[in-house]
Amino acid sequence: MSTQILTASNVQLIPASSRRNPTRKIRAACYVRVSSEHDSQQMSYATQKSYFIDYIESQENLEFAGFYGDEAISGTNRTHRVQFNQMMEDAKAHKFDLILTKSLSRWARNPLDALACIRELKALDPPVRVIFQKENIDTGNAQGELVLTIMSALAQEESRSISENIRWSLQKKFQNGEPIIDLKRTIGYDFGENGEWVINPEQAVVVKIIYESYADGYSSTAIANMLNENGITTVMGCKWRSDGVLRVLRNEIYVGHLLLQKTATVDFLTHKSVKNQTILPQYFIENHHPAIIEPELLSRVQEQLKKAEKKRTYMKTNGRETCPFVNLKLADGSPLKRISYRAMATGYQKVDGSGGYSFQYTVLKTVNLHIVPGTEKTYISMLAVEQSFMEMLYKLKREYVKKGENCDFCREVEQAISSMNLPTVDKQKIVMIEAELKVTGDAYNRASTGKKQAELAGRDTSAYADLMHDLSQKMEQLNAQKAELESVMDRTDIREKYRDFLNMLEKLPITNSIGKPIIVNSLDCEGTLIVNADGSINENRLTGIRRKTFRITPKRIDSAPELLTFDNEVYRTFIKTGVVYGDIIEYETTFGVKLRTTGNTRTLKQFLGFKRVHNDKTVDYLTATYQVNGGSVNRKEKKAAKGKEHFQK
Repeated sequence: MSTQILTASNVQLIPASSRRNPTRKIRAACYVRVSSEHDSQQMSYATQKSYFIDYIESQENLEFAGFYGDEAISGTNRTHRVQFNQMMEDAKAHKFDLILTKSLSRWARNPLDALACIRELKALDPPVRVIFQKENIDTGNAQGELVLTIMSALAQEESRSISENIRWSLQKKFQNGEPIIDLKRTIGYDFGENGEWVINPEQAVVVKIIYESYADGYSSTAIANMLNENGITTVMGCKWRSDGVLRVLRNEIYVGHLLLQKTATVDFLTHKSVKNQTILPQYFIENHHPAIIEPELLSRVQEQLKKAEKKRTYMKTNGRETCPFVNLKLADGSPLKRISYRAMATGYQKVDGSGGYSFQYTVLKTVNLHIVPGTEKTYISMLAVEQSFMEMLYKLKREYVKKGENCDFCREVEQAISSMNLPTVDKQKIVMIEAELKVTGDAYNRASTGKKQAELAGRDTSAYADLMHDLSQKMEQLNAQKAELESVMDRTDIREKYRDFLNMLEKLPITNSIGKPIIVNSLDCEGTLIVNADGSINENRLTGIRRKTFRITPKRIDSAPELLTFDNEVYRTFIKTGVVYGDIIEYETTFGVKLRTTGNTRTLKQFLGFKRVHNDKTVDYLTATYQVNGGSVNRKEKKAAKGKEHFQK
C-alpha cells in the first residue's frame, strides 16, 4: 500500500529529489595512506590509487576531483600527514563534495582526530561527505557518526596493540645485546665489514678535542664556537651548538660501553618519546666496542660537568647565587631575609699606617623585625648558621663512619621511614597522563580553530562547542589526577634520598688542602685560644696576640678549629624547611627526619681563634672580625667639616 502525503490546498509539495541538479556530477576526491616504505606497502599504495581513480571514472554520477596520498606516515598523528592536511584545506575551498577512502584505519587511528576532521567537513557549507568503503560508512547518513566513533575506537586499539608488539620486539633485541643505533648520525664510529663498530680516525680527533677542551675548563659554547671557526661540522654537515657538544660529553659510547633503551615512547598516538628514568628497564653492555676516550680523561670531564650542573642549578639569570636560607622561619612564622651590615675593621692598617677601614658581613634578619629567641637582636649571623650546619654534618659523619647503620641517626631514619603511611606512586601513569593531556589539548585547539572559522562563515558551531566542552572536562579530570599523583612521595623516593644523604656524608673531606686533618669545633675541641668554651672572649689573650706578646706557634694553628666550607648543594638537596628557635635550628629533611644544629647565634667575634685554610694551601689564623668575614675591607671616607668661611658668605 503506497503512502500518500496530504497537504493543504494552497501548499505545493516539492520532493527532495527534484531539488537536485541532475546534470551536475558529484566531485569526488580520494585519500590513500600507507604507514611504511616496505615493498608490500608501496604496492598497496599504487593499487589503492589506481583502484579509486578507475572507480570514480566508472561511476556516471561522479567526477574525479583529486588524489591525496601519504606514504610511510603513521595514522596516529595528523601533524606530519602533509597530503591529508592539504586535502582538508582543499575541502574548505570547496574543491570537491565527496572523499572516498579504503577504510577507517587509513583515515586515522586516533578517534579524536578522526571525529574532529569529519565534523569539520560536515560543518562546511555545503558539507563534504566521507565514504569508508571497507566499513560501508557514509558520514552523510544519520547513523554514520555513531558507527564511526565505534570503529575509530577499534582502530585506536589496533594501533596500541601494534605499538606494544614493536616495544616487545625492541626489548628482545636489547636483551640479546643488539643495539639499534644509526652510526651515520653518530660522530666517531662507522660499521665495519661484519657489522662491528670501528673507530673513524678523522671523527675521533674531533671527539678528543671536545673532551680535552672541556676538561681544560672550556665551556660547551666556547668549544662549539672553536669548532665552527675552524670549519669543523657535525656528522650531518651542520654547525656545532652547545647542546651538541654536551651530548658528546655525556655519551657513554666513547669509552666503549653502550646503554640501551635510553628513551621510552609513552603514547602510541603522539609517539612522544621521553627520557627513560623509571618507565622501562635499561640494558648496559660493557666493552661493546673500542674506546676513543681514556678513563682518566672521562673522569676529568665528569667532574667539570658536575660543577657546571651545580652552577646551572643554583644561579639566577643575572648570575648571582641565591641565598639558600630563604626556607628559614622563626617559630612564630616570621620569615628571614639576607641583608648586609657594615662594621669597622678594627686592627686593620695599611703599610703606611692609615686606618679607618670597614667591612661588610651578611646576616639573616627577620622581615617583620621580630626578636630572635634567646637574643636581643632581630638577626643572626649567616656565617654562624653555615658553620653550625657543617658542624652537624661532620658529627653525623663521625657517627656513621664509626658505627655504620647501627648509629643513632640511621636507626632514627629507618624507624621514621618504616612508620610512614605512604601510598605507592605510579610514575609511569603520570607520564601517560601528561601525554594524554598533550593529545587532548591539541584536539581542543583544533576544535577551537574550527569553531572560529565556522563563526566567521556564519555556520552552525554547536558540534565544535560540544566537542570543546567534552575535551575541556577531560583535561580538568586529567590535571586533577596528575596533581594527586604528584603530591605523593613514596617510600622508595624517601629511601633513595636517605641513601644519597649517607653517600654525601661519606664524601665529606677529612683532610684540608694542606693534607692535615680537619679540626671541627665541638667535636675535636671546645673553644679556641681566644674564645672560651662558654663563648666568652679571653680579652687578655686577644690583646697579647695582637701585641705579639703571645706567640701563635704552628702547633697551636694545627690544633685550632677550622672554618668549614659551607656546602650549598647539600643544603638545597636535603633541607626542605627550617625553624629558628634561637641558638637551635631544626631542619626538616627530604628523607623524613628532622636535624638540629646549635651555635646559630654566635657572633663573628666568637669565631676568633679559628683558622681558614685556602685552596692555595695558605692558612689564616683569625684574630680580627674582618678576617673571620673573609678579609675584604673598604676605606670609610669621612666628610670634611665645613669651615667658618662657608657660614660667613
